[in-house]
Amino acid sequence: MIRKRTETAAKPRLATRLVDFGLTLLAIGGSICLVLVVLGIALNISIMMFRTGSMSPTITAGSIAFVKEIPAGEIAVGDIVTVQQKESELPVTHRVIEIQEIRDDGVAVFRMQGDANDTADVQPYSVPTVKRVFISVPGIAPVIQWFTSPYLLGA
Repeated sequence: MIRKRTETAAKPRLATRLVDFGLTLLAIGGSICLVLVVLGIALNISIMMFRTGSMSPTITAGSIAFVKEIPAGEIAVGDIVTVQQKESELPVTHRVIEIQEIRDDGVAVFRMQGDANDTADVQPYSVPTVKRVFISVPGIAPVIQWFTSPYLLGA
């Protein structure tokens, strides 16, 4: 009878420890998310998800990239930047291949080309700001999209 009490007393302790461990992991994950949000806001950093392979092999489809908005006058040939094509279209992220002009008002006129593309983009871009890619993580975009699922968020 003493053994039964000892065994049953040990089970709740193990279950309690597992729950505590799980809650600790969730707290650490939440803390990391909060730190990343604060850093993102303070440093003006955002995340871009890639659905196409126009920048392969440098940035493959399904990758994410961390980007920072900067004045277009600060770009250099070889930088990978994101610009808005037109109001109704998605932004494009390609490598700067030529800087044609940097005007006094800070607007840069430049040409870009995707690493996987045979030709440069048709028209030069003329913008005051760009989002420069400073790091990319391959294959993680589907995971991030999964975490934004309404079913997962509801749970």
